Amino acid sequence: MWLPLLVVALGLIILYRWHRQSQILQNLSDKYVLITGCDTGFGNLLARQLDQRGMIVLAACLTEKGAENLKKEASSRLQTVILDVSDSQSVSSAAKWVTSIVGNSGLWGLVNNAGIGYSMIPNEWQKKEDFAKVLDVNILGMVDVTLNLLPLIRKARGRVVNVSSGAGRLATVGGGYCISKYGVQAFSDTLRREMLDFGVKVAIIEPGAFASPLCSYDPHFKAAKSFWERVPVEIKESYGENYFQQYVQCLKYLIETSSPQMRKVTDCMEHALTAVYPWTRYSPGWDCKFYYIPVSYLPTALSDYLLCRTRAKPGQEETTRHSSRQYCVPGRWHRQSKILQNLSDKWVLITGSDSGFGNLLAKQLDQHGMLVLAACLTEKGSEELKKEASSRLQTVILDVADCQSVSSAAKWVTNIVGDAGLWGLVNNAGCAFPNGPNEWQCKEDFAKILNVNVLGMVDVTLNMLPLIRRAKGRIVNVASCTGRLVVIGEGSFGISE
Repeated sequence: MWLPLLVVALGLIILYRWHRQSQILQNLSDKYVLITGCDTGFGNLLARQLDQRGMIVLAACLTEKGAENLKKEASSRLQTVILDVSDSQSVSSAAKWVTSIVGNSGLWGLVNNAGIGYSMIPNEWQKKEDFAKVLDVNILGMVDVTLNLLPLIRKARGRVVNVSSGAGRLATVGGGYCISKYGVQAFSDTLRREMLDFGVKVAIIEPGAFASPLCSYDPHFKAAKSFWERVPVEIKESYGENYFQQYVQCLKYLIETSSPQMRKVTDCMEHALTAVYPWTRYSPGWDCKFYYIPVSYLPTALSDYLLCRTRAKPGQEETTRHSSRQYCVPGRWHRQSKILQNLSDKWVLITGSDSGFGNLLAKQLDQHGMLVLAACLTEKGSEELKKEASSRLQTVILDVADCQSVSSAAKWVTNIVGDAGLWGLVNNAGCAFPNGPNEWQCKEDFAKILNVNVLGMVDVTLNMLPLIRRAKGRIVNVASCTGRLVVIGEGSFGISE
């Protein structure tokens, strides 16, 4: 009795959904669409695809050569502009050019496709500047372009399509790429909610691995080799030459198994721009649908186990192994209740100890007898903390956004902990202001928060990692529930968490 009814209900739901998805807007030939990153890859393919549909395409290319090649393959409707999304002056000039073209009709679509990805290397092989370079293009560039063109998009009650990645759901490699794609997700989520009442729709494209120029072996291999060659000897010895060879082979396999069907991605972009009822998220690629997304919903320890079991292994003997046995509830309670011995011998560095969580934790661990190194932003914060703690607690002035300050603090910590190494690092320092709706802010506001909450944390961690590895210690990074669910008015903060 119930089974036939369920089958019929399911069939009706599928039919209704198919009907909604198949409805396409009228008068596409009147609509302007700006696409960034059109020299090659998805942007280039989408520009030609929409041009064939009769839409008025404004293709932003990084180079004159890319622009000329694209114009040869498109109709006379398609227009190009040179745009470096990481250059605010270039973005401002492009925005004025777009305004002069679209006039009162506004801009129907913006596709933030421009991006770089040649830093998919273990975190410890990189420097703060390597992370910053990727974030400057993949997040801040996208933010800058969007904020400059949002008034035109609102005028047309149009669409914003932001290109993320399956790596924006599940971080599989080190470096700034995954961080940046998580940031794309956060920015898009807040923008979608803020623009809802204005009739503007925001879609996220999160493709798996496709054979685009971004997924080409030679550039990735050259990048990996250059990073490996500049790594300090101590770090090189910890990983071993065999690790590098294994890593390169894994990278090669990933690229060789990338899907050549790039049209799957641009079809999703086209649907987001032309459908009456666009989706919020598009996940082209079987790897994204059946690996990245499902694994991202698993408990962290289980997803770590799945990702780590086949990865390259460091040359030194492993000391910790992931085991699925820890997911047994009684076993998990028992594991969590066990406390380390000899806490009085362990050094812990805590950033952001002037006030709040950092200040409270510093006093708390000091009471437990641990050797606390409290990093404060101000002399006043440092002095007040020392008054409330034992003589064991030591302080250092640290501005995590200042590379010189971080380097000096790292030397200070090294002199204190010696051969014992650093047992714990708590990256607690952060800022939440300026904040507010995305459109009320500018690129510099986003950059300020990212420089502290992301790049500052990265810089401190990379400087302390050799000491932490020596002690086989712990890293505790403070995020926020906003990193899981970004609410309206916390776009810049949410990106950083």
